[in-house]
Amino acid sequence: MFASGALLLAAAFGTAAQAQTRPAAAPAASNTIEELVVTAEKREQSLQDVPVAITAFSSQTRDLLGINSVQDMTNFTPGLTYNNSGDRISLRGVGRVTNVQAADGAVAIYSDGVFTSSTFEASKQPLFIDRVEVLRGPQGTLYGRNSIGGAINVISKRPSNDFSAEVRATIGNYNYSALQATISGPITEGLRFRLNASREKQDKGYYTNVVPGQPSAGNVIDQTYFELQVAADFGEHADGWIKVSNFGWNNGDGGLGGRAGYTPFPYNTTQENSTNFYLNQGFGCSGFTTNVVNAASTGCVNPAINDPRKFATNTASTVSLDETYVVAAQYNYHFDGFDARYIGGGTNYHYTLTQDNDGGPVSAYTIPLNAFNPALPIAAQPCAATNLFGGNCPALRIFPTAITTYQERKQWISHEVNLASTGDGALQWLAGAYYYHEAYRQPVSVQLPNQPQFAAPINGPRNSNLYWYDTRPQFQDESYAGFGQIDWKFADAFKLTVGLRYSHDHKFGQEEARLICFALIGCGTSPEVLGSFTPAVDITSAAVGSGIDPKTGKLLRGVSAATVIDPATGLAKRLLDASWEATTGTAGLEWQPDRDTLAFVKFSRGYKAGGFNSGITAPLVTNPFTDAEHNNAYEIGLKRSFGRTLQVNLAAYYYDYSNFQAPVTIIPTGGGVATAQTVFFNVPKAISKGFEAEVTWAPIDNLRLQASYSYTDAYIDQASGLVDPTDPTAINAKARPVGLTQAQCVATPAACSLDIYTGQYQRGQDLSGNALPQAPKNKVAFNALYTWNFTPGSLTGSVSYFWRDEQYGSIFQRDYNKSPSWDQVDLRLTWKDAKDRYSIIAYGKNVLDNLGYYEGATSTRVVGRLPSGQPTVQGIAITYPLTPPRTYGVELQYRF
Repeated sequence: MFASGALLLAAAFGTAAQAQTRPAAAPAASNTIEELVVTAEKREQSLQDVPVAITAFSSQTRDLLGINSVQDMTNFTPGLTYNNSGDRISLRGVGRVTNVQAADGAVAIYSDGVFTSSTFEASKQPLFIDRVEVLRGPQGTLYGRNSIGGAINVISKRPSNDFSAEVRATIGNYNYSALQATISGPITEGLRFRLNASREKQDKGYYTNVVPGQPSAGNVIDQTYFELQVAADFGEHADGWIKVSNFGWNNGDGGLGGRAGYTPFPYNTTQENSTNFYLNQGFGCSGFTTNVVNAASTGCVNPAINDPRKFATNTASTVSLDETYVVAAQYNYHFDGFDARYIGGGTNYHYTLTQDNDGGPVSAYTIPLNAFNPALPIAAQPCAATNLFGGNCPALRIFPTAITTYQERKQWISHEVNLASTGDGALQWLAGAYYYHEAYRQPVSVQLPNQPQFAAPINGPRNSNLYWYDTRPQFQDESYAGFGQIDWKFADAFKLTVGLRYSHDHKFGQEEARLICFALIGCGTSPEVLGSFTPAVDITSAAVGSGIDPKTGKLLRGVSAATVIDPATGLAKRLLDASWEATTGTAGLEWQPDRDTLAFVKFSRGYKAGGFNSGITAPLVTNPFTDAEHNNAYEIGLKRSFGRTLQVNLAAYYYDYSNFQAPVTIIPTGGGVATAQTVFFNVPKAISKGFEAEVTWAPIDNLRLQASYSYTDAYIDQASGLVDPTDPTAINAKARPVGLTQAQCVATPAACSLDIYTGQYQRGQDLSGNALPQAPKNKVAFNALYTWNFTPGSLTGSVSYFWRDEQYGSIFQRDYNKSPSWDQVDLRLTWKDAKDRYSIIAYGKNVLDNLGYYEGATSTRVVGRLPSGQPTVQGIAITYPLTPPRTYGVELQYRF
C-alpha cells in the first residue's frame, strides 16, 4: 500500500508529527526532546500533561518543517482535512460540507482566544505566530464558542520587553515573492508594542489557460497584512492586551475559491446546459451551429482531459478581500487564588469571488435559420409572432459567457468572561460566560453580460444586470452560553474532570431570489421558439418554494413568513427564524503514576446548532430547516515519555454522531409520484471510530525523527430515501436496483419522481455503510531532521513524506466521488549562523510533482437537450481537487 521505504519506517512508528519546543530553533546538540508548553486547557501546561488528543506547532517547528498553511498542517495532524477552495475543516470525519453561512462549522477556530469563522488567522506566517494547537474531539466546557468536532487555537507572538526585529524575504518559482517584517519592544515602563507587516505575491498560476490573452490561474495572489499589538501592565494585579489587524487581497485566480482542481470530461454539447436556464457554450461545438467564436488552442477539446494543469475559459477569475479588519483584546485581573479574564473582539469581513460559470472557451455562436414550413398554418410556424408573411425565422445569436459573483459580507463580535483558579491545590476550576453575534449577507449571482434578451423578461420587471440567477440571503446569528469545568486530584496519581455547558443559538433573517430563463424547452414554455426575438422568461414563481406545508397549509418549520414576490424587482422573498439549545458536557479520568506517563479516558457530548439551506446553490428550497447535530464522543489516550529521547502519544476514539447536516437530494416519503428537492438532510446516525499515534524520537545527537499515523473509520450508520443527483436511478449503486415503472412507483410506499433523461423513476437509496465525506481512512506522515554543526553556524536538513488514503467528496460512496490515494515528498535545508543573526532556507515542496488531492472528488451528471428537444445524458463529469504542484525557492531571514 505504501510507496517508499521512508513510509515503511513511518508505519513502523505508527505515529504523528508533533511540534517541538518554543525556545529551540533547531534540534539541540544532544539527543533530547525538550518540552512544549501549550494553553489548550486555558492554563500553561506541558503538552505531555494535557489529557486531550492535541497536535501543536511552534513557530520554530513550522520554519524547520515548512508548515506555511492550514493545508500543510493537515499533512502532520492525524484526522485533519481542509478544503482549500471552500475554507472548510474536518476532524475525524466531523466537519461542514457546504458553503452556506447559515450552517455552522464543526471545528472552532480561535485567534488569541477570540472565535473566528474563517481560517485566514491560522494561515498567518510563522514570523507572526507563536504556535498553533489542534485539539481533536468536542470542545465546549473550556471555550466560549461551542465545537462538535474540535478546535484550532492560534496564539500570536506578543509584544516583548526588549527591542527585537526581524525581516524575511522569499522568492520561488511561479514568480512567487514574499516580504515579512516584525518589530517589538517597550514604549515605556509597563507598556509594550509589536508591529507586523507582510506582502505575498505570485504572478504565475499553477494552471495554464489555453485561451490566448487569458491569464493563468491557481494561487495567483497579491496579499497584504498589517498588525499592531499593544500590551500594558496596570499595576501589580492587572494587565491587558489589544491587537488590530487588516487583511487585503487583490488576487487574480488565487486564494480561497480560486482554481484548485480539474475536470477531465468533454464539453457538454447539448443545446441547453444542465440547469436549463441559458444555452450551453458547448453547443457551439455540436456541429449544429455556425459562426462559432472559440479562441482556445485546443478547439473543442477540453485540455484538462490530457493535462490536469490546463483549462480553457474566456473569463478570468478574481478573488478580493477588502474592508477586512480584526480586533482582539484581553484584560486580566489577578486575585488571590484565581484570575478574572475578559476575552473579546470582532471582525469586519468582505470577500468577493468572480469566476467563469459557463465552463468553456466558446463566447458566441449562431443557431441557423428555421425555414418556413408551407405545410403548417401561420400560427403553428416556429416564429409565428414575427413570421406573418411566410419568411424564414431570423437567426439567433447566442453569447453563452456566464460570470458568477459570490460575496460574503460579515461582521461578528465575541465576548467571553472567565474565572479560573490559579493555586496548586488538588481542586482546579474554571467558569465562563459567552456571547456571540454575527450578521452576514451572502449574495450570489450569475450574469449573462452579452445576452440582451435577459435585460427584459417578457413576464416580469426589468433585469438590468442580465442575471439569470440572483440570490441574496442575509441572516443574523446570536448565541450565548455558560460553561464550567472542575479538575479534582483525589489521589496522588488520579484526577477526575467534570464539565458542563449550556448553549443557545438563534438564527433569523431572509432570503431573496430571482431566476430568468430562455424561452426554450426546459423553461416551461411550448413549443420551442428559435429566432432573434426569442424572449427571456421570469420563472421565479415556479422555481422557488412557498414556505407552506401543502398537507397542513401551515408554515414549514423554520419559516416565519411565506414567500412573496416583489412586483417591482421580481425577487421572491421569505423570512426564516429558528432557535436551538443544548446542555452538553464532559467527564474524564486521568492516571499519572509518574512524571513520564499520562493515561486518560473521557466522554464528551458535542453539539452544533441547526441552520438553514439559505439558497446560495438553490433558491428558496421547499424545506430550508435543519436540526442540530450531536456527538457522543468516547476516547482513551496514553502519553508516554521514555527518558528525554522518545515520546509516544496514542489515542483511540468512538463517536456516536447524530443528525450530520448533509446537502442532498431527497424524495418526499408521502407516497405517490413526487418531486425531489435539494435540502439539508440530517443523517440520522453516523459512526466515527479510529486510532491515532504520534511519536518523536531522538536516537542520536542532532537527529530527530517524527512520524504520525491515523486510522479513521467514519461512515453512515443509518440513512435512506436519498437520491444521488449524479445517478438518480441508482444505476451505479452497489445494489444496482432497476428503474421502476410509474405503476411500480405508485404502488410502493417510497415516493418516486420521473427522471426525464432516462425515462425511469427515481427511488431513494440506502446509504448505510457509506463513508462520511473528507475522511481518508489512513494518513501517514514522516519527517527526519538532522543538524550538522560548524564553527560559523549550523546546517539542518529536513525530509518529509506524506501519504493519504482515498477519500470521498459526497455521502454517496461512488467511484465518481472518490479521489485516489496520493503521496508527497518535501525537502528543506536551513543554514543558521552561530550568532543567530540570519538564516538561509532552501526549500522544495512536492518535489516529485505528484498529483495530490486535498479532499474527495465531486461529480455532475452531464445532461441537456438535443435540438430536437430530446433529453439526453452525456455522462458523468468528475472534478478532482488538487494540491499545488512542485514548488521551490529560497528564504532569507535576518534578525536585528
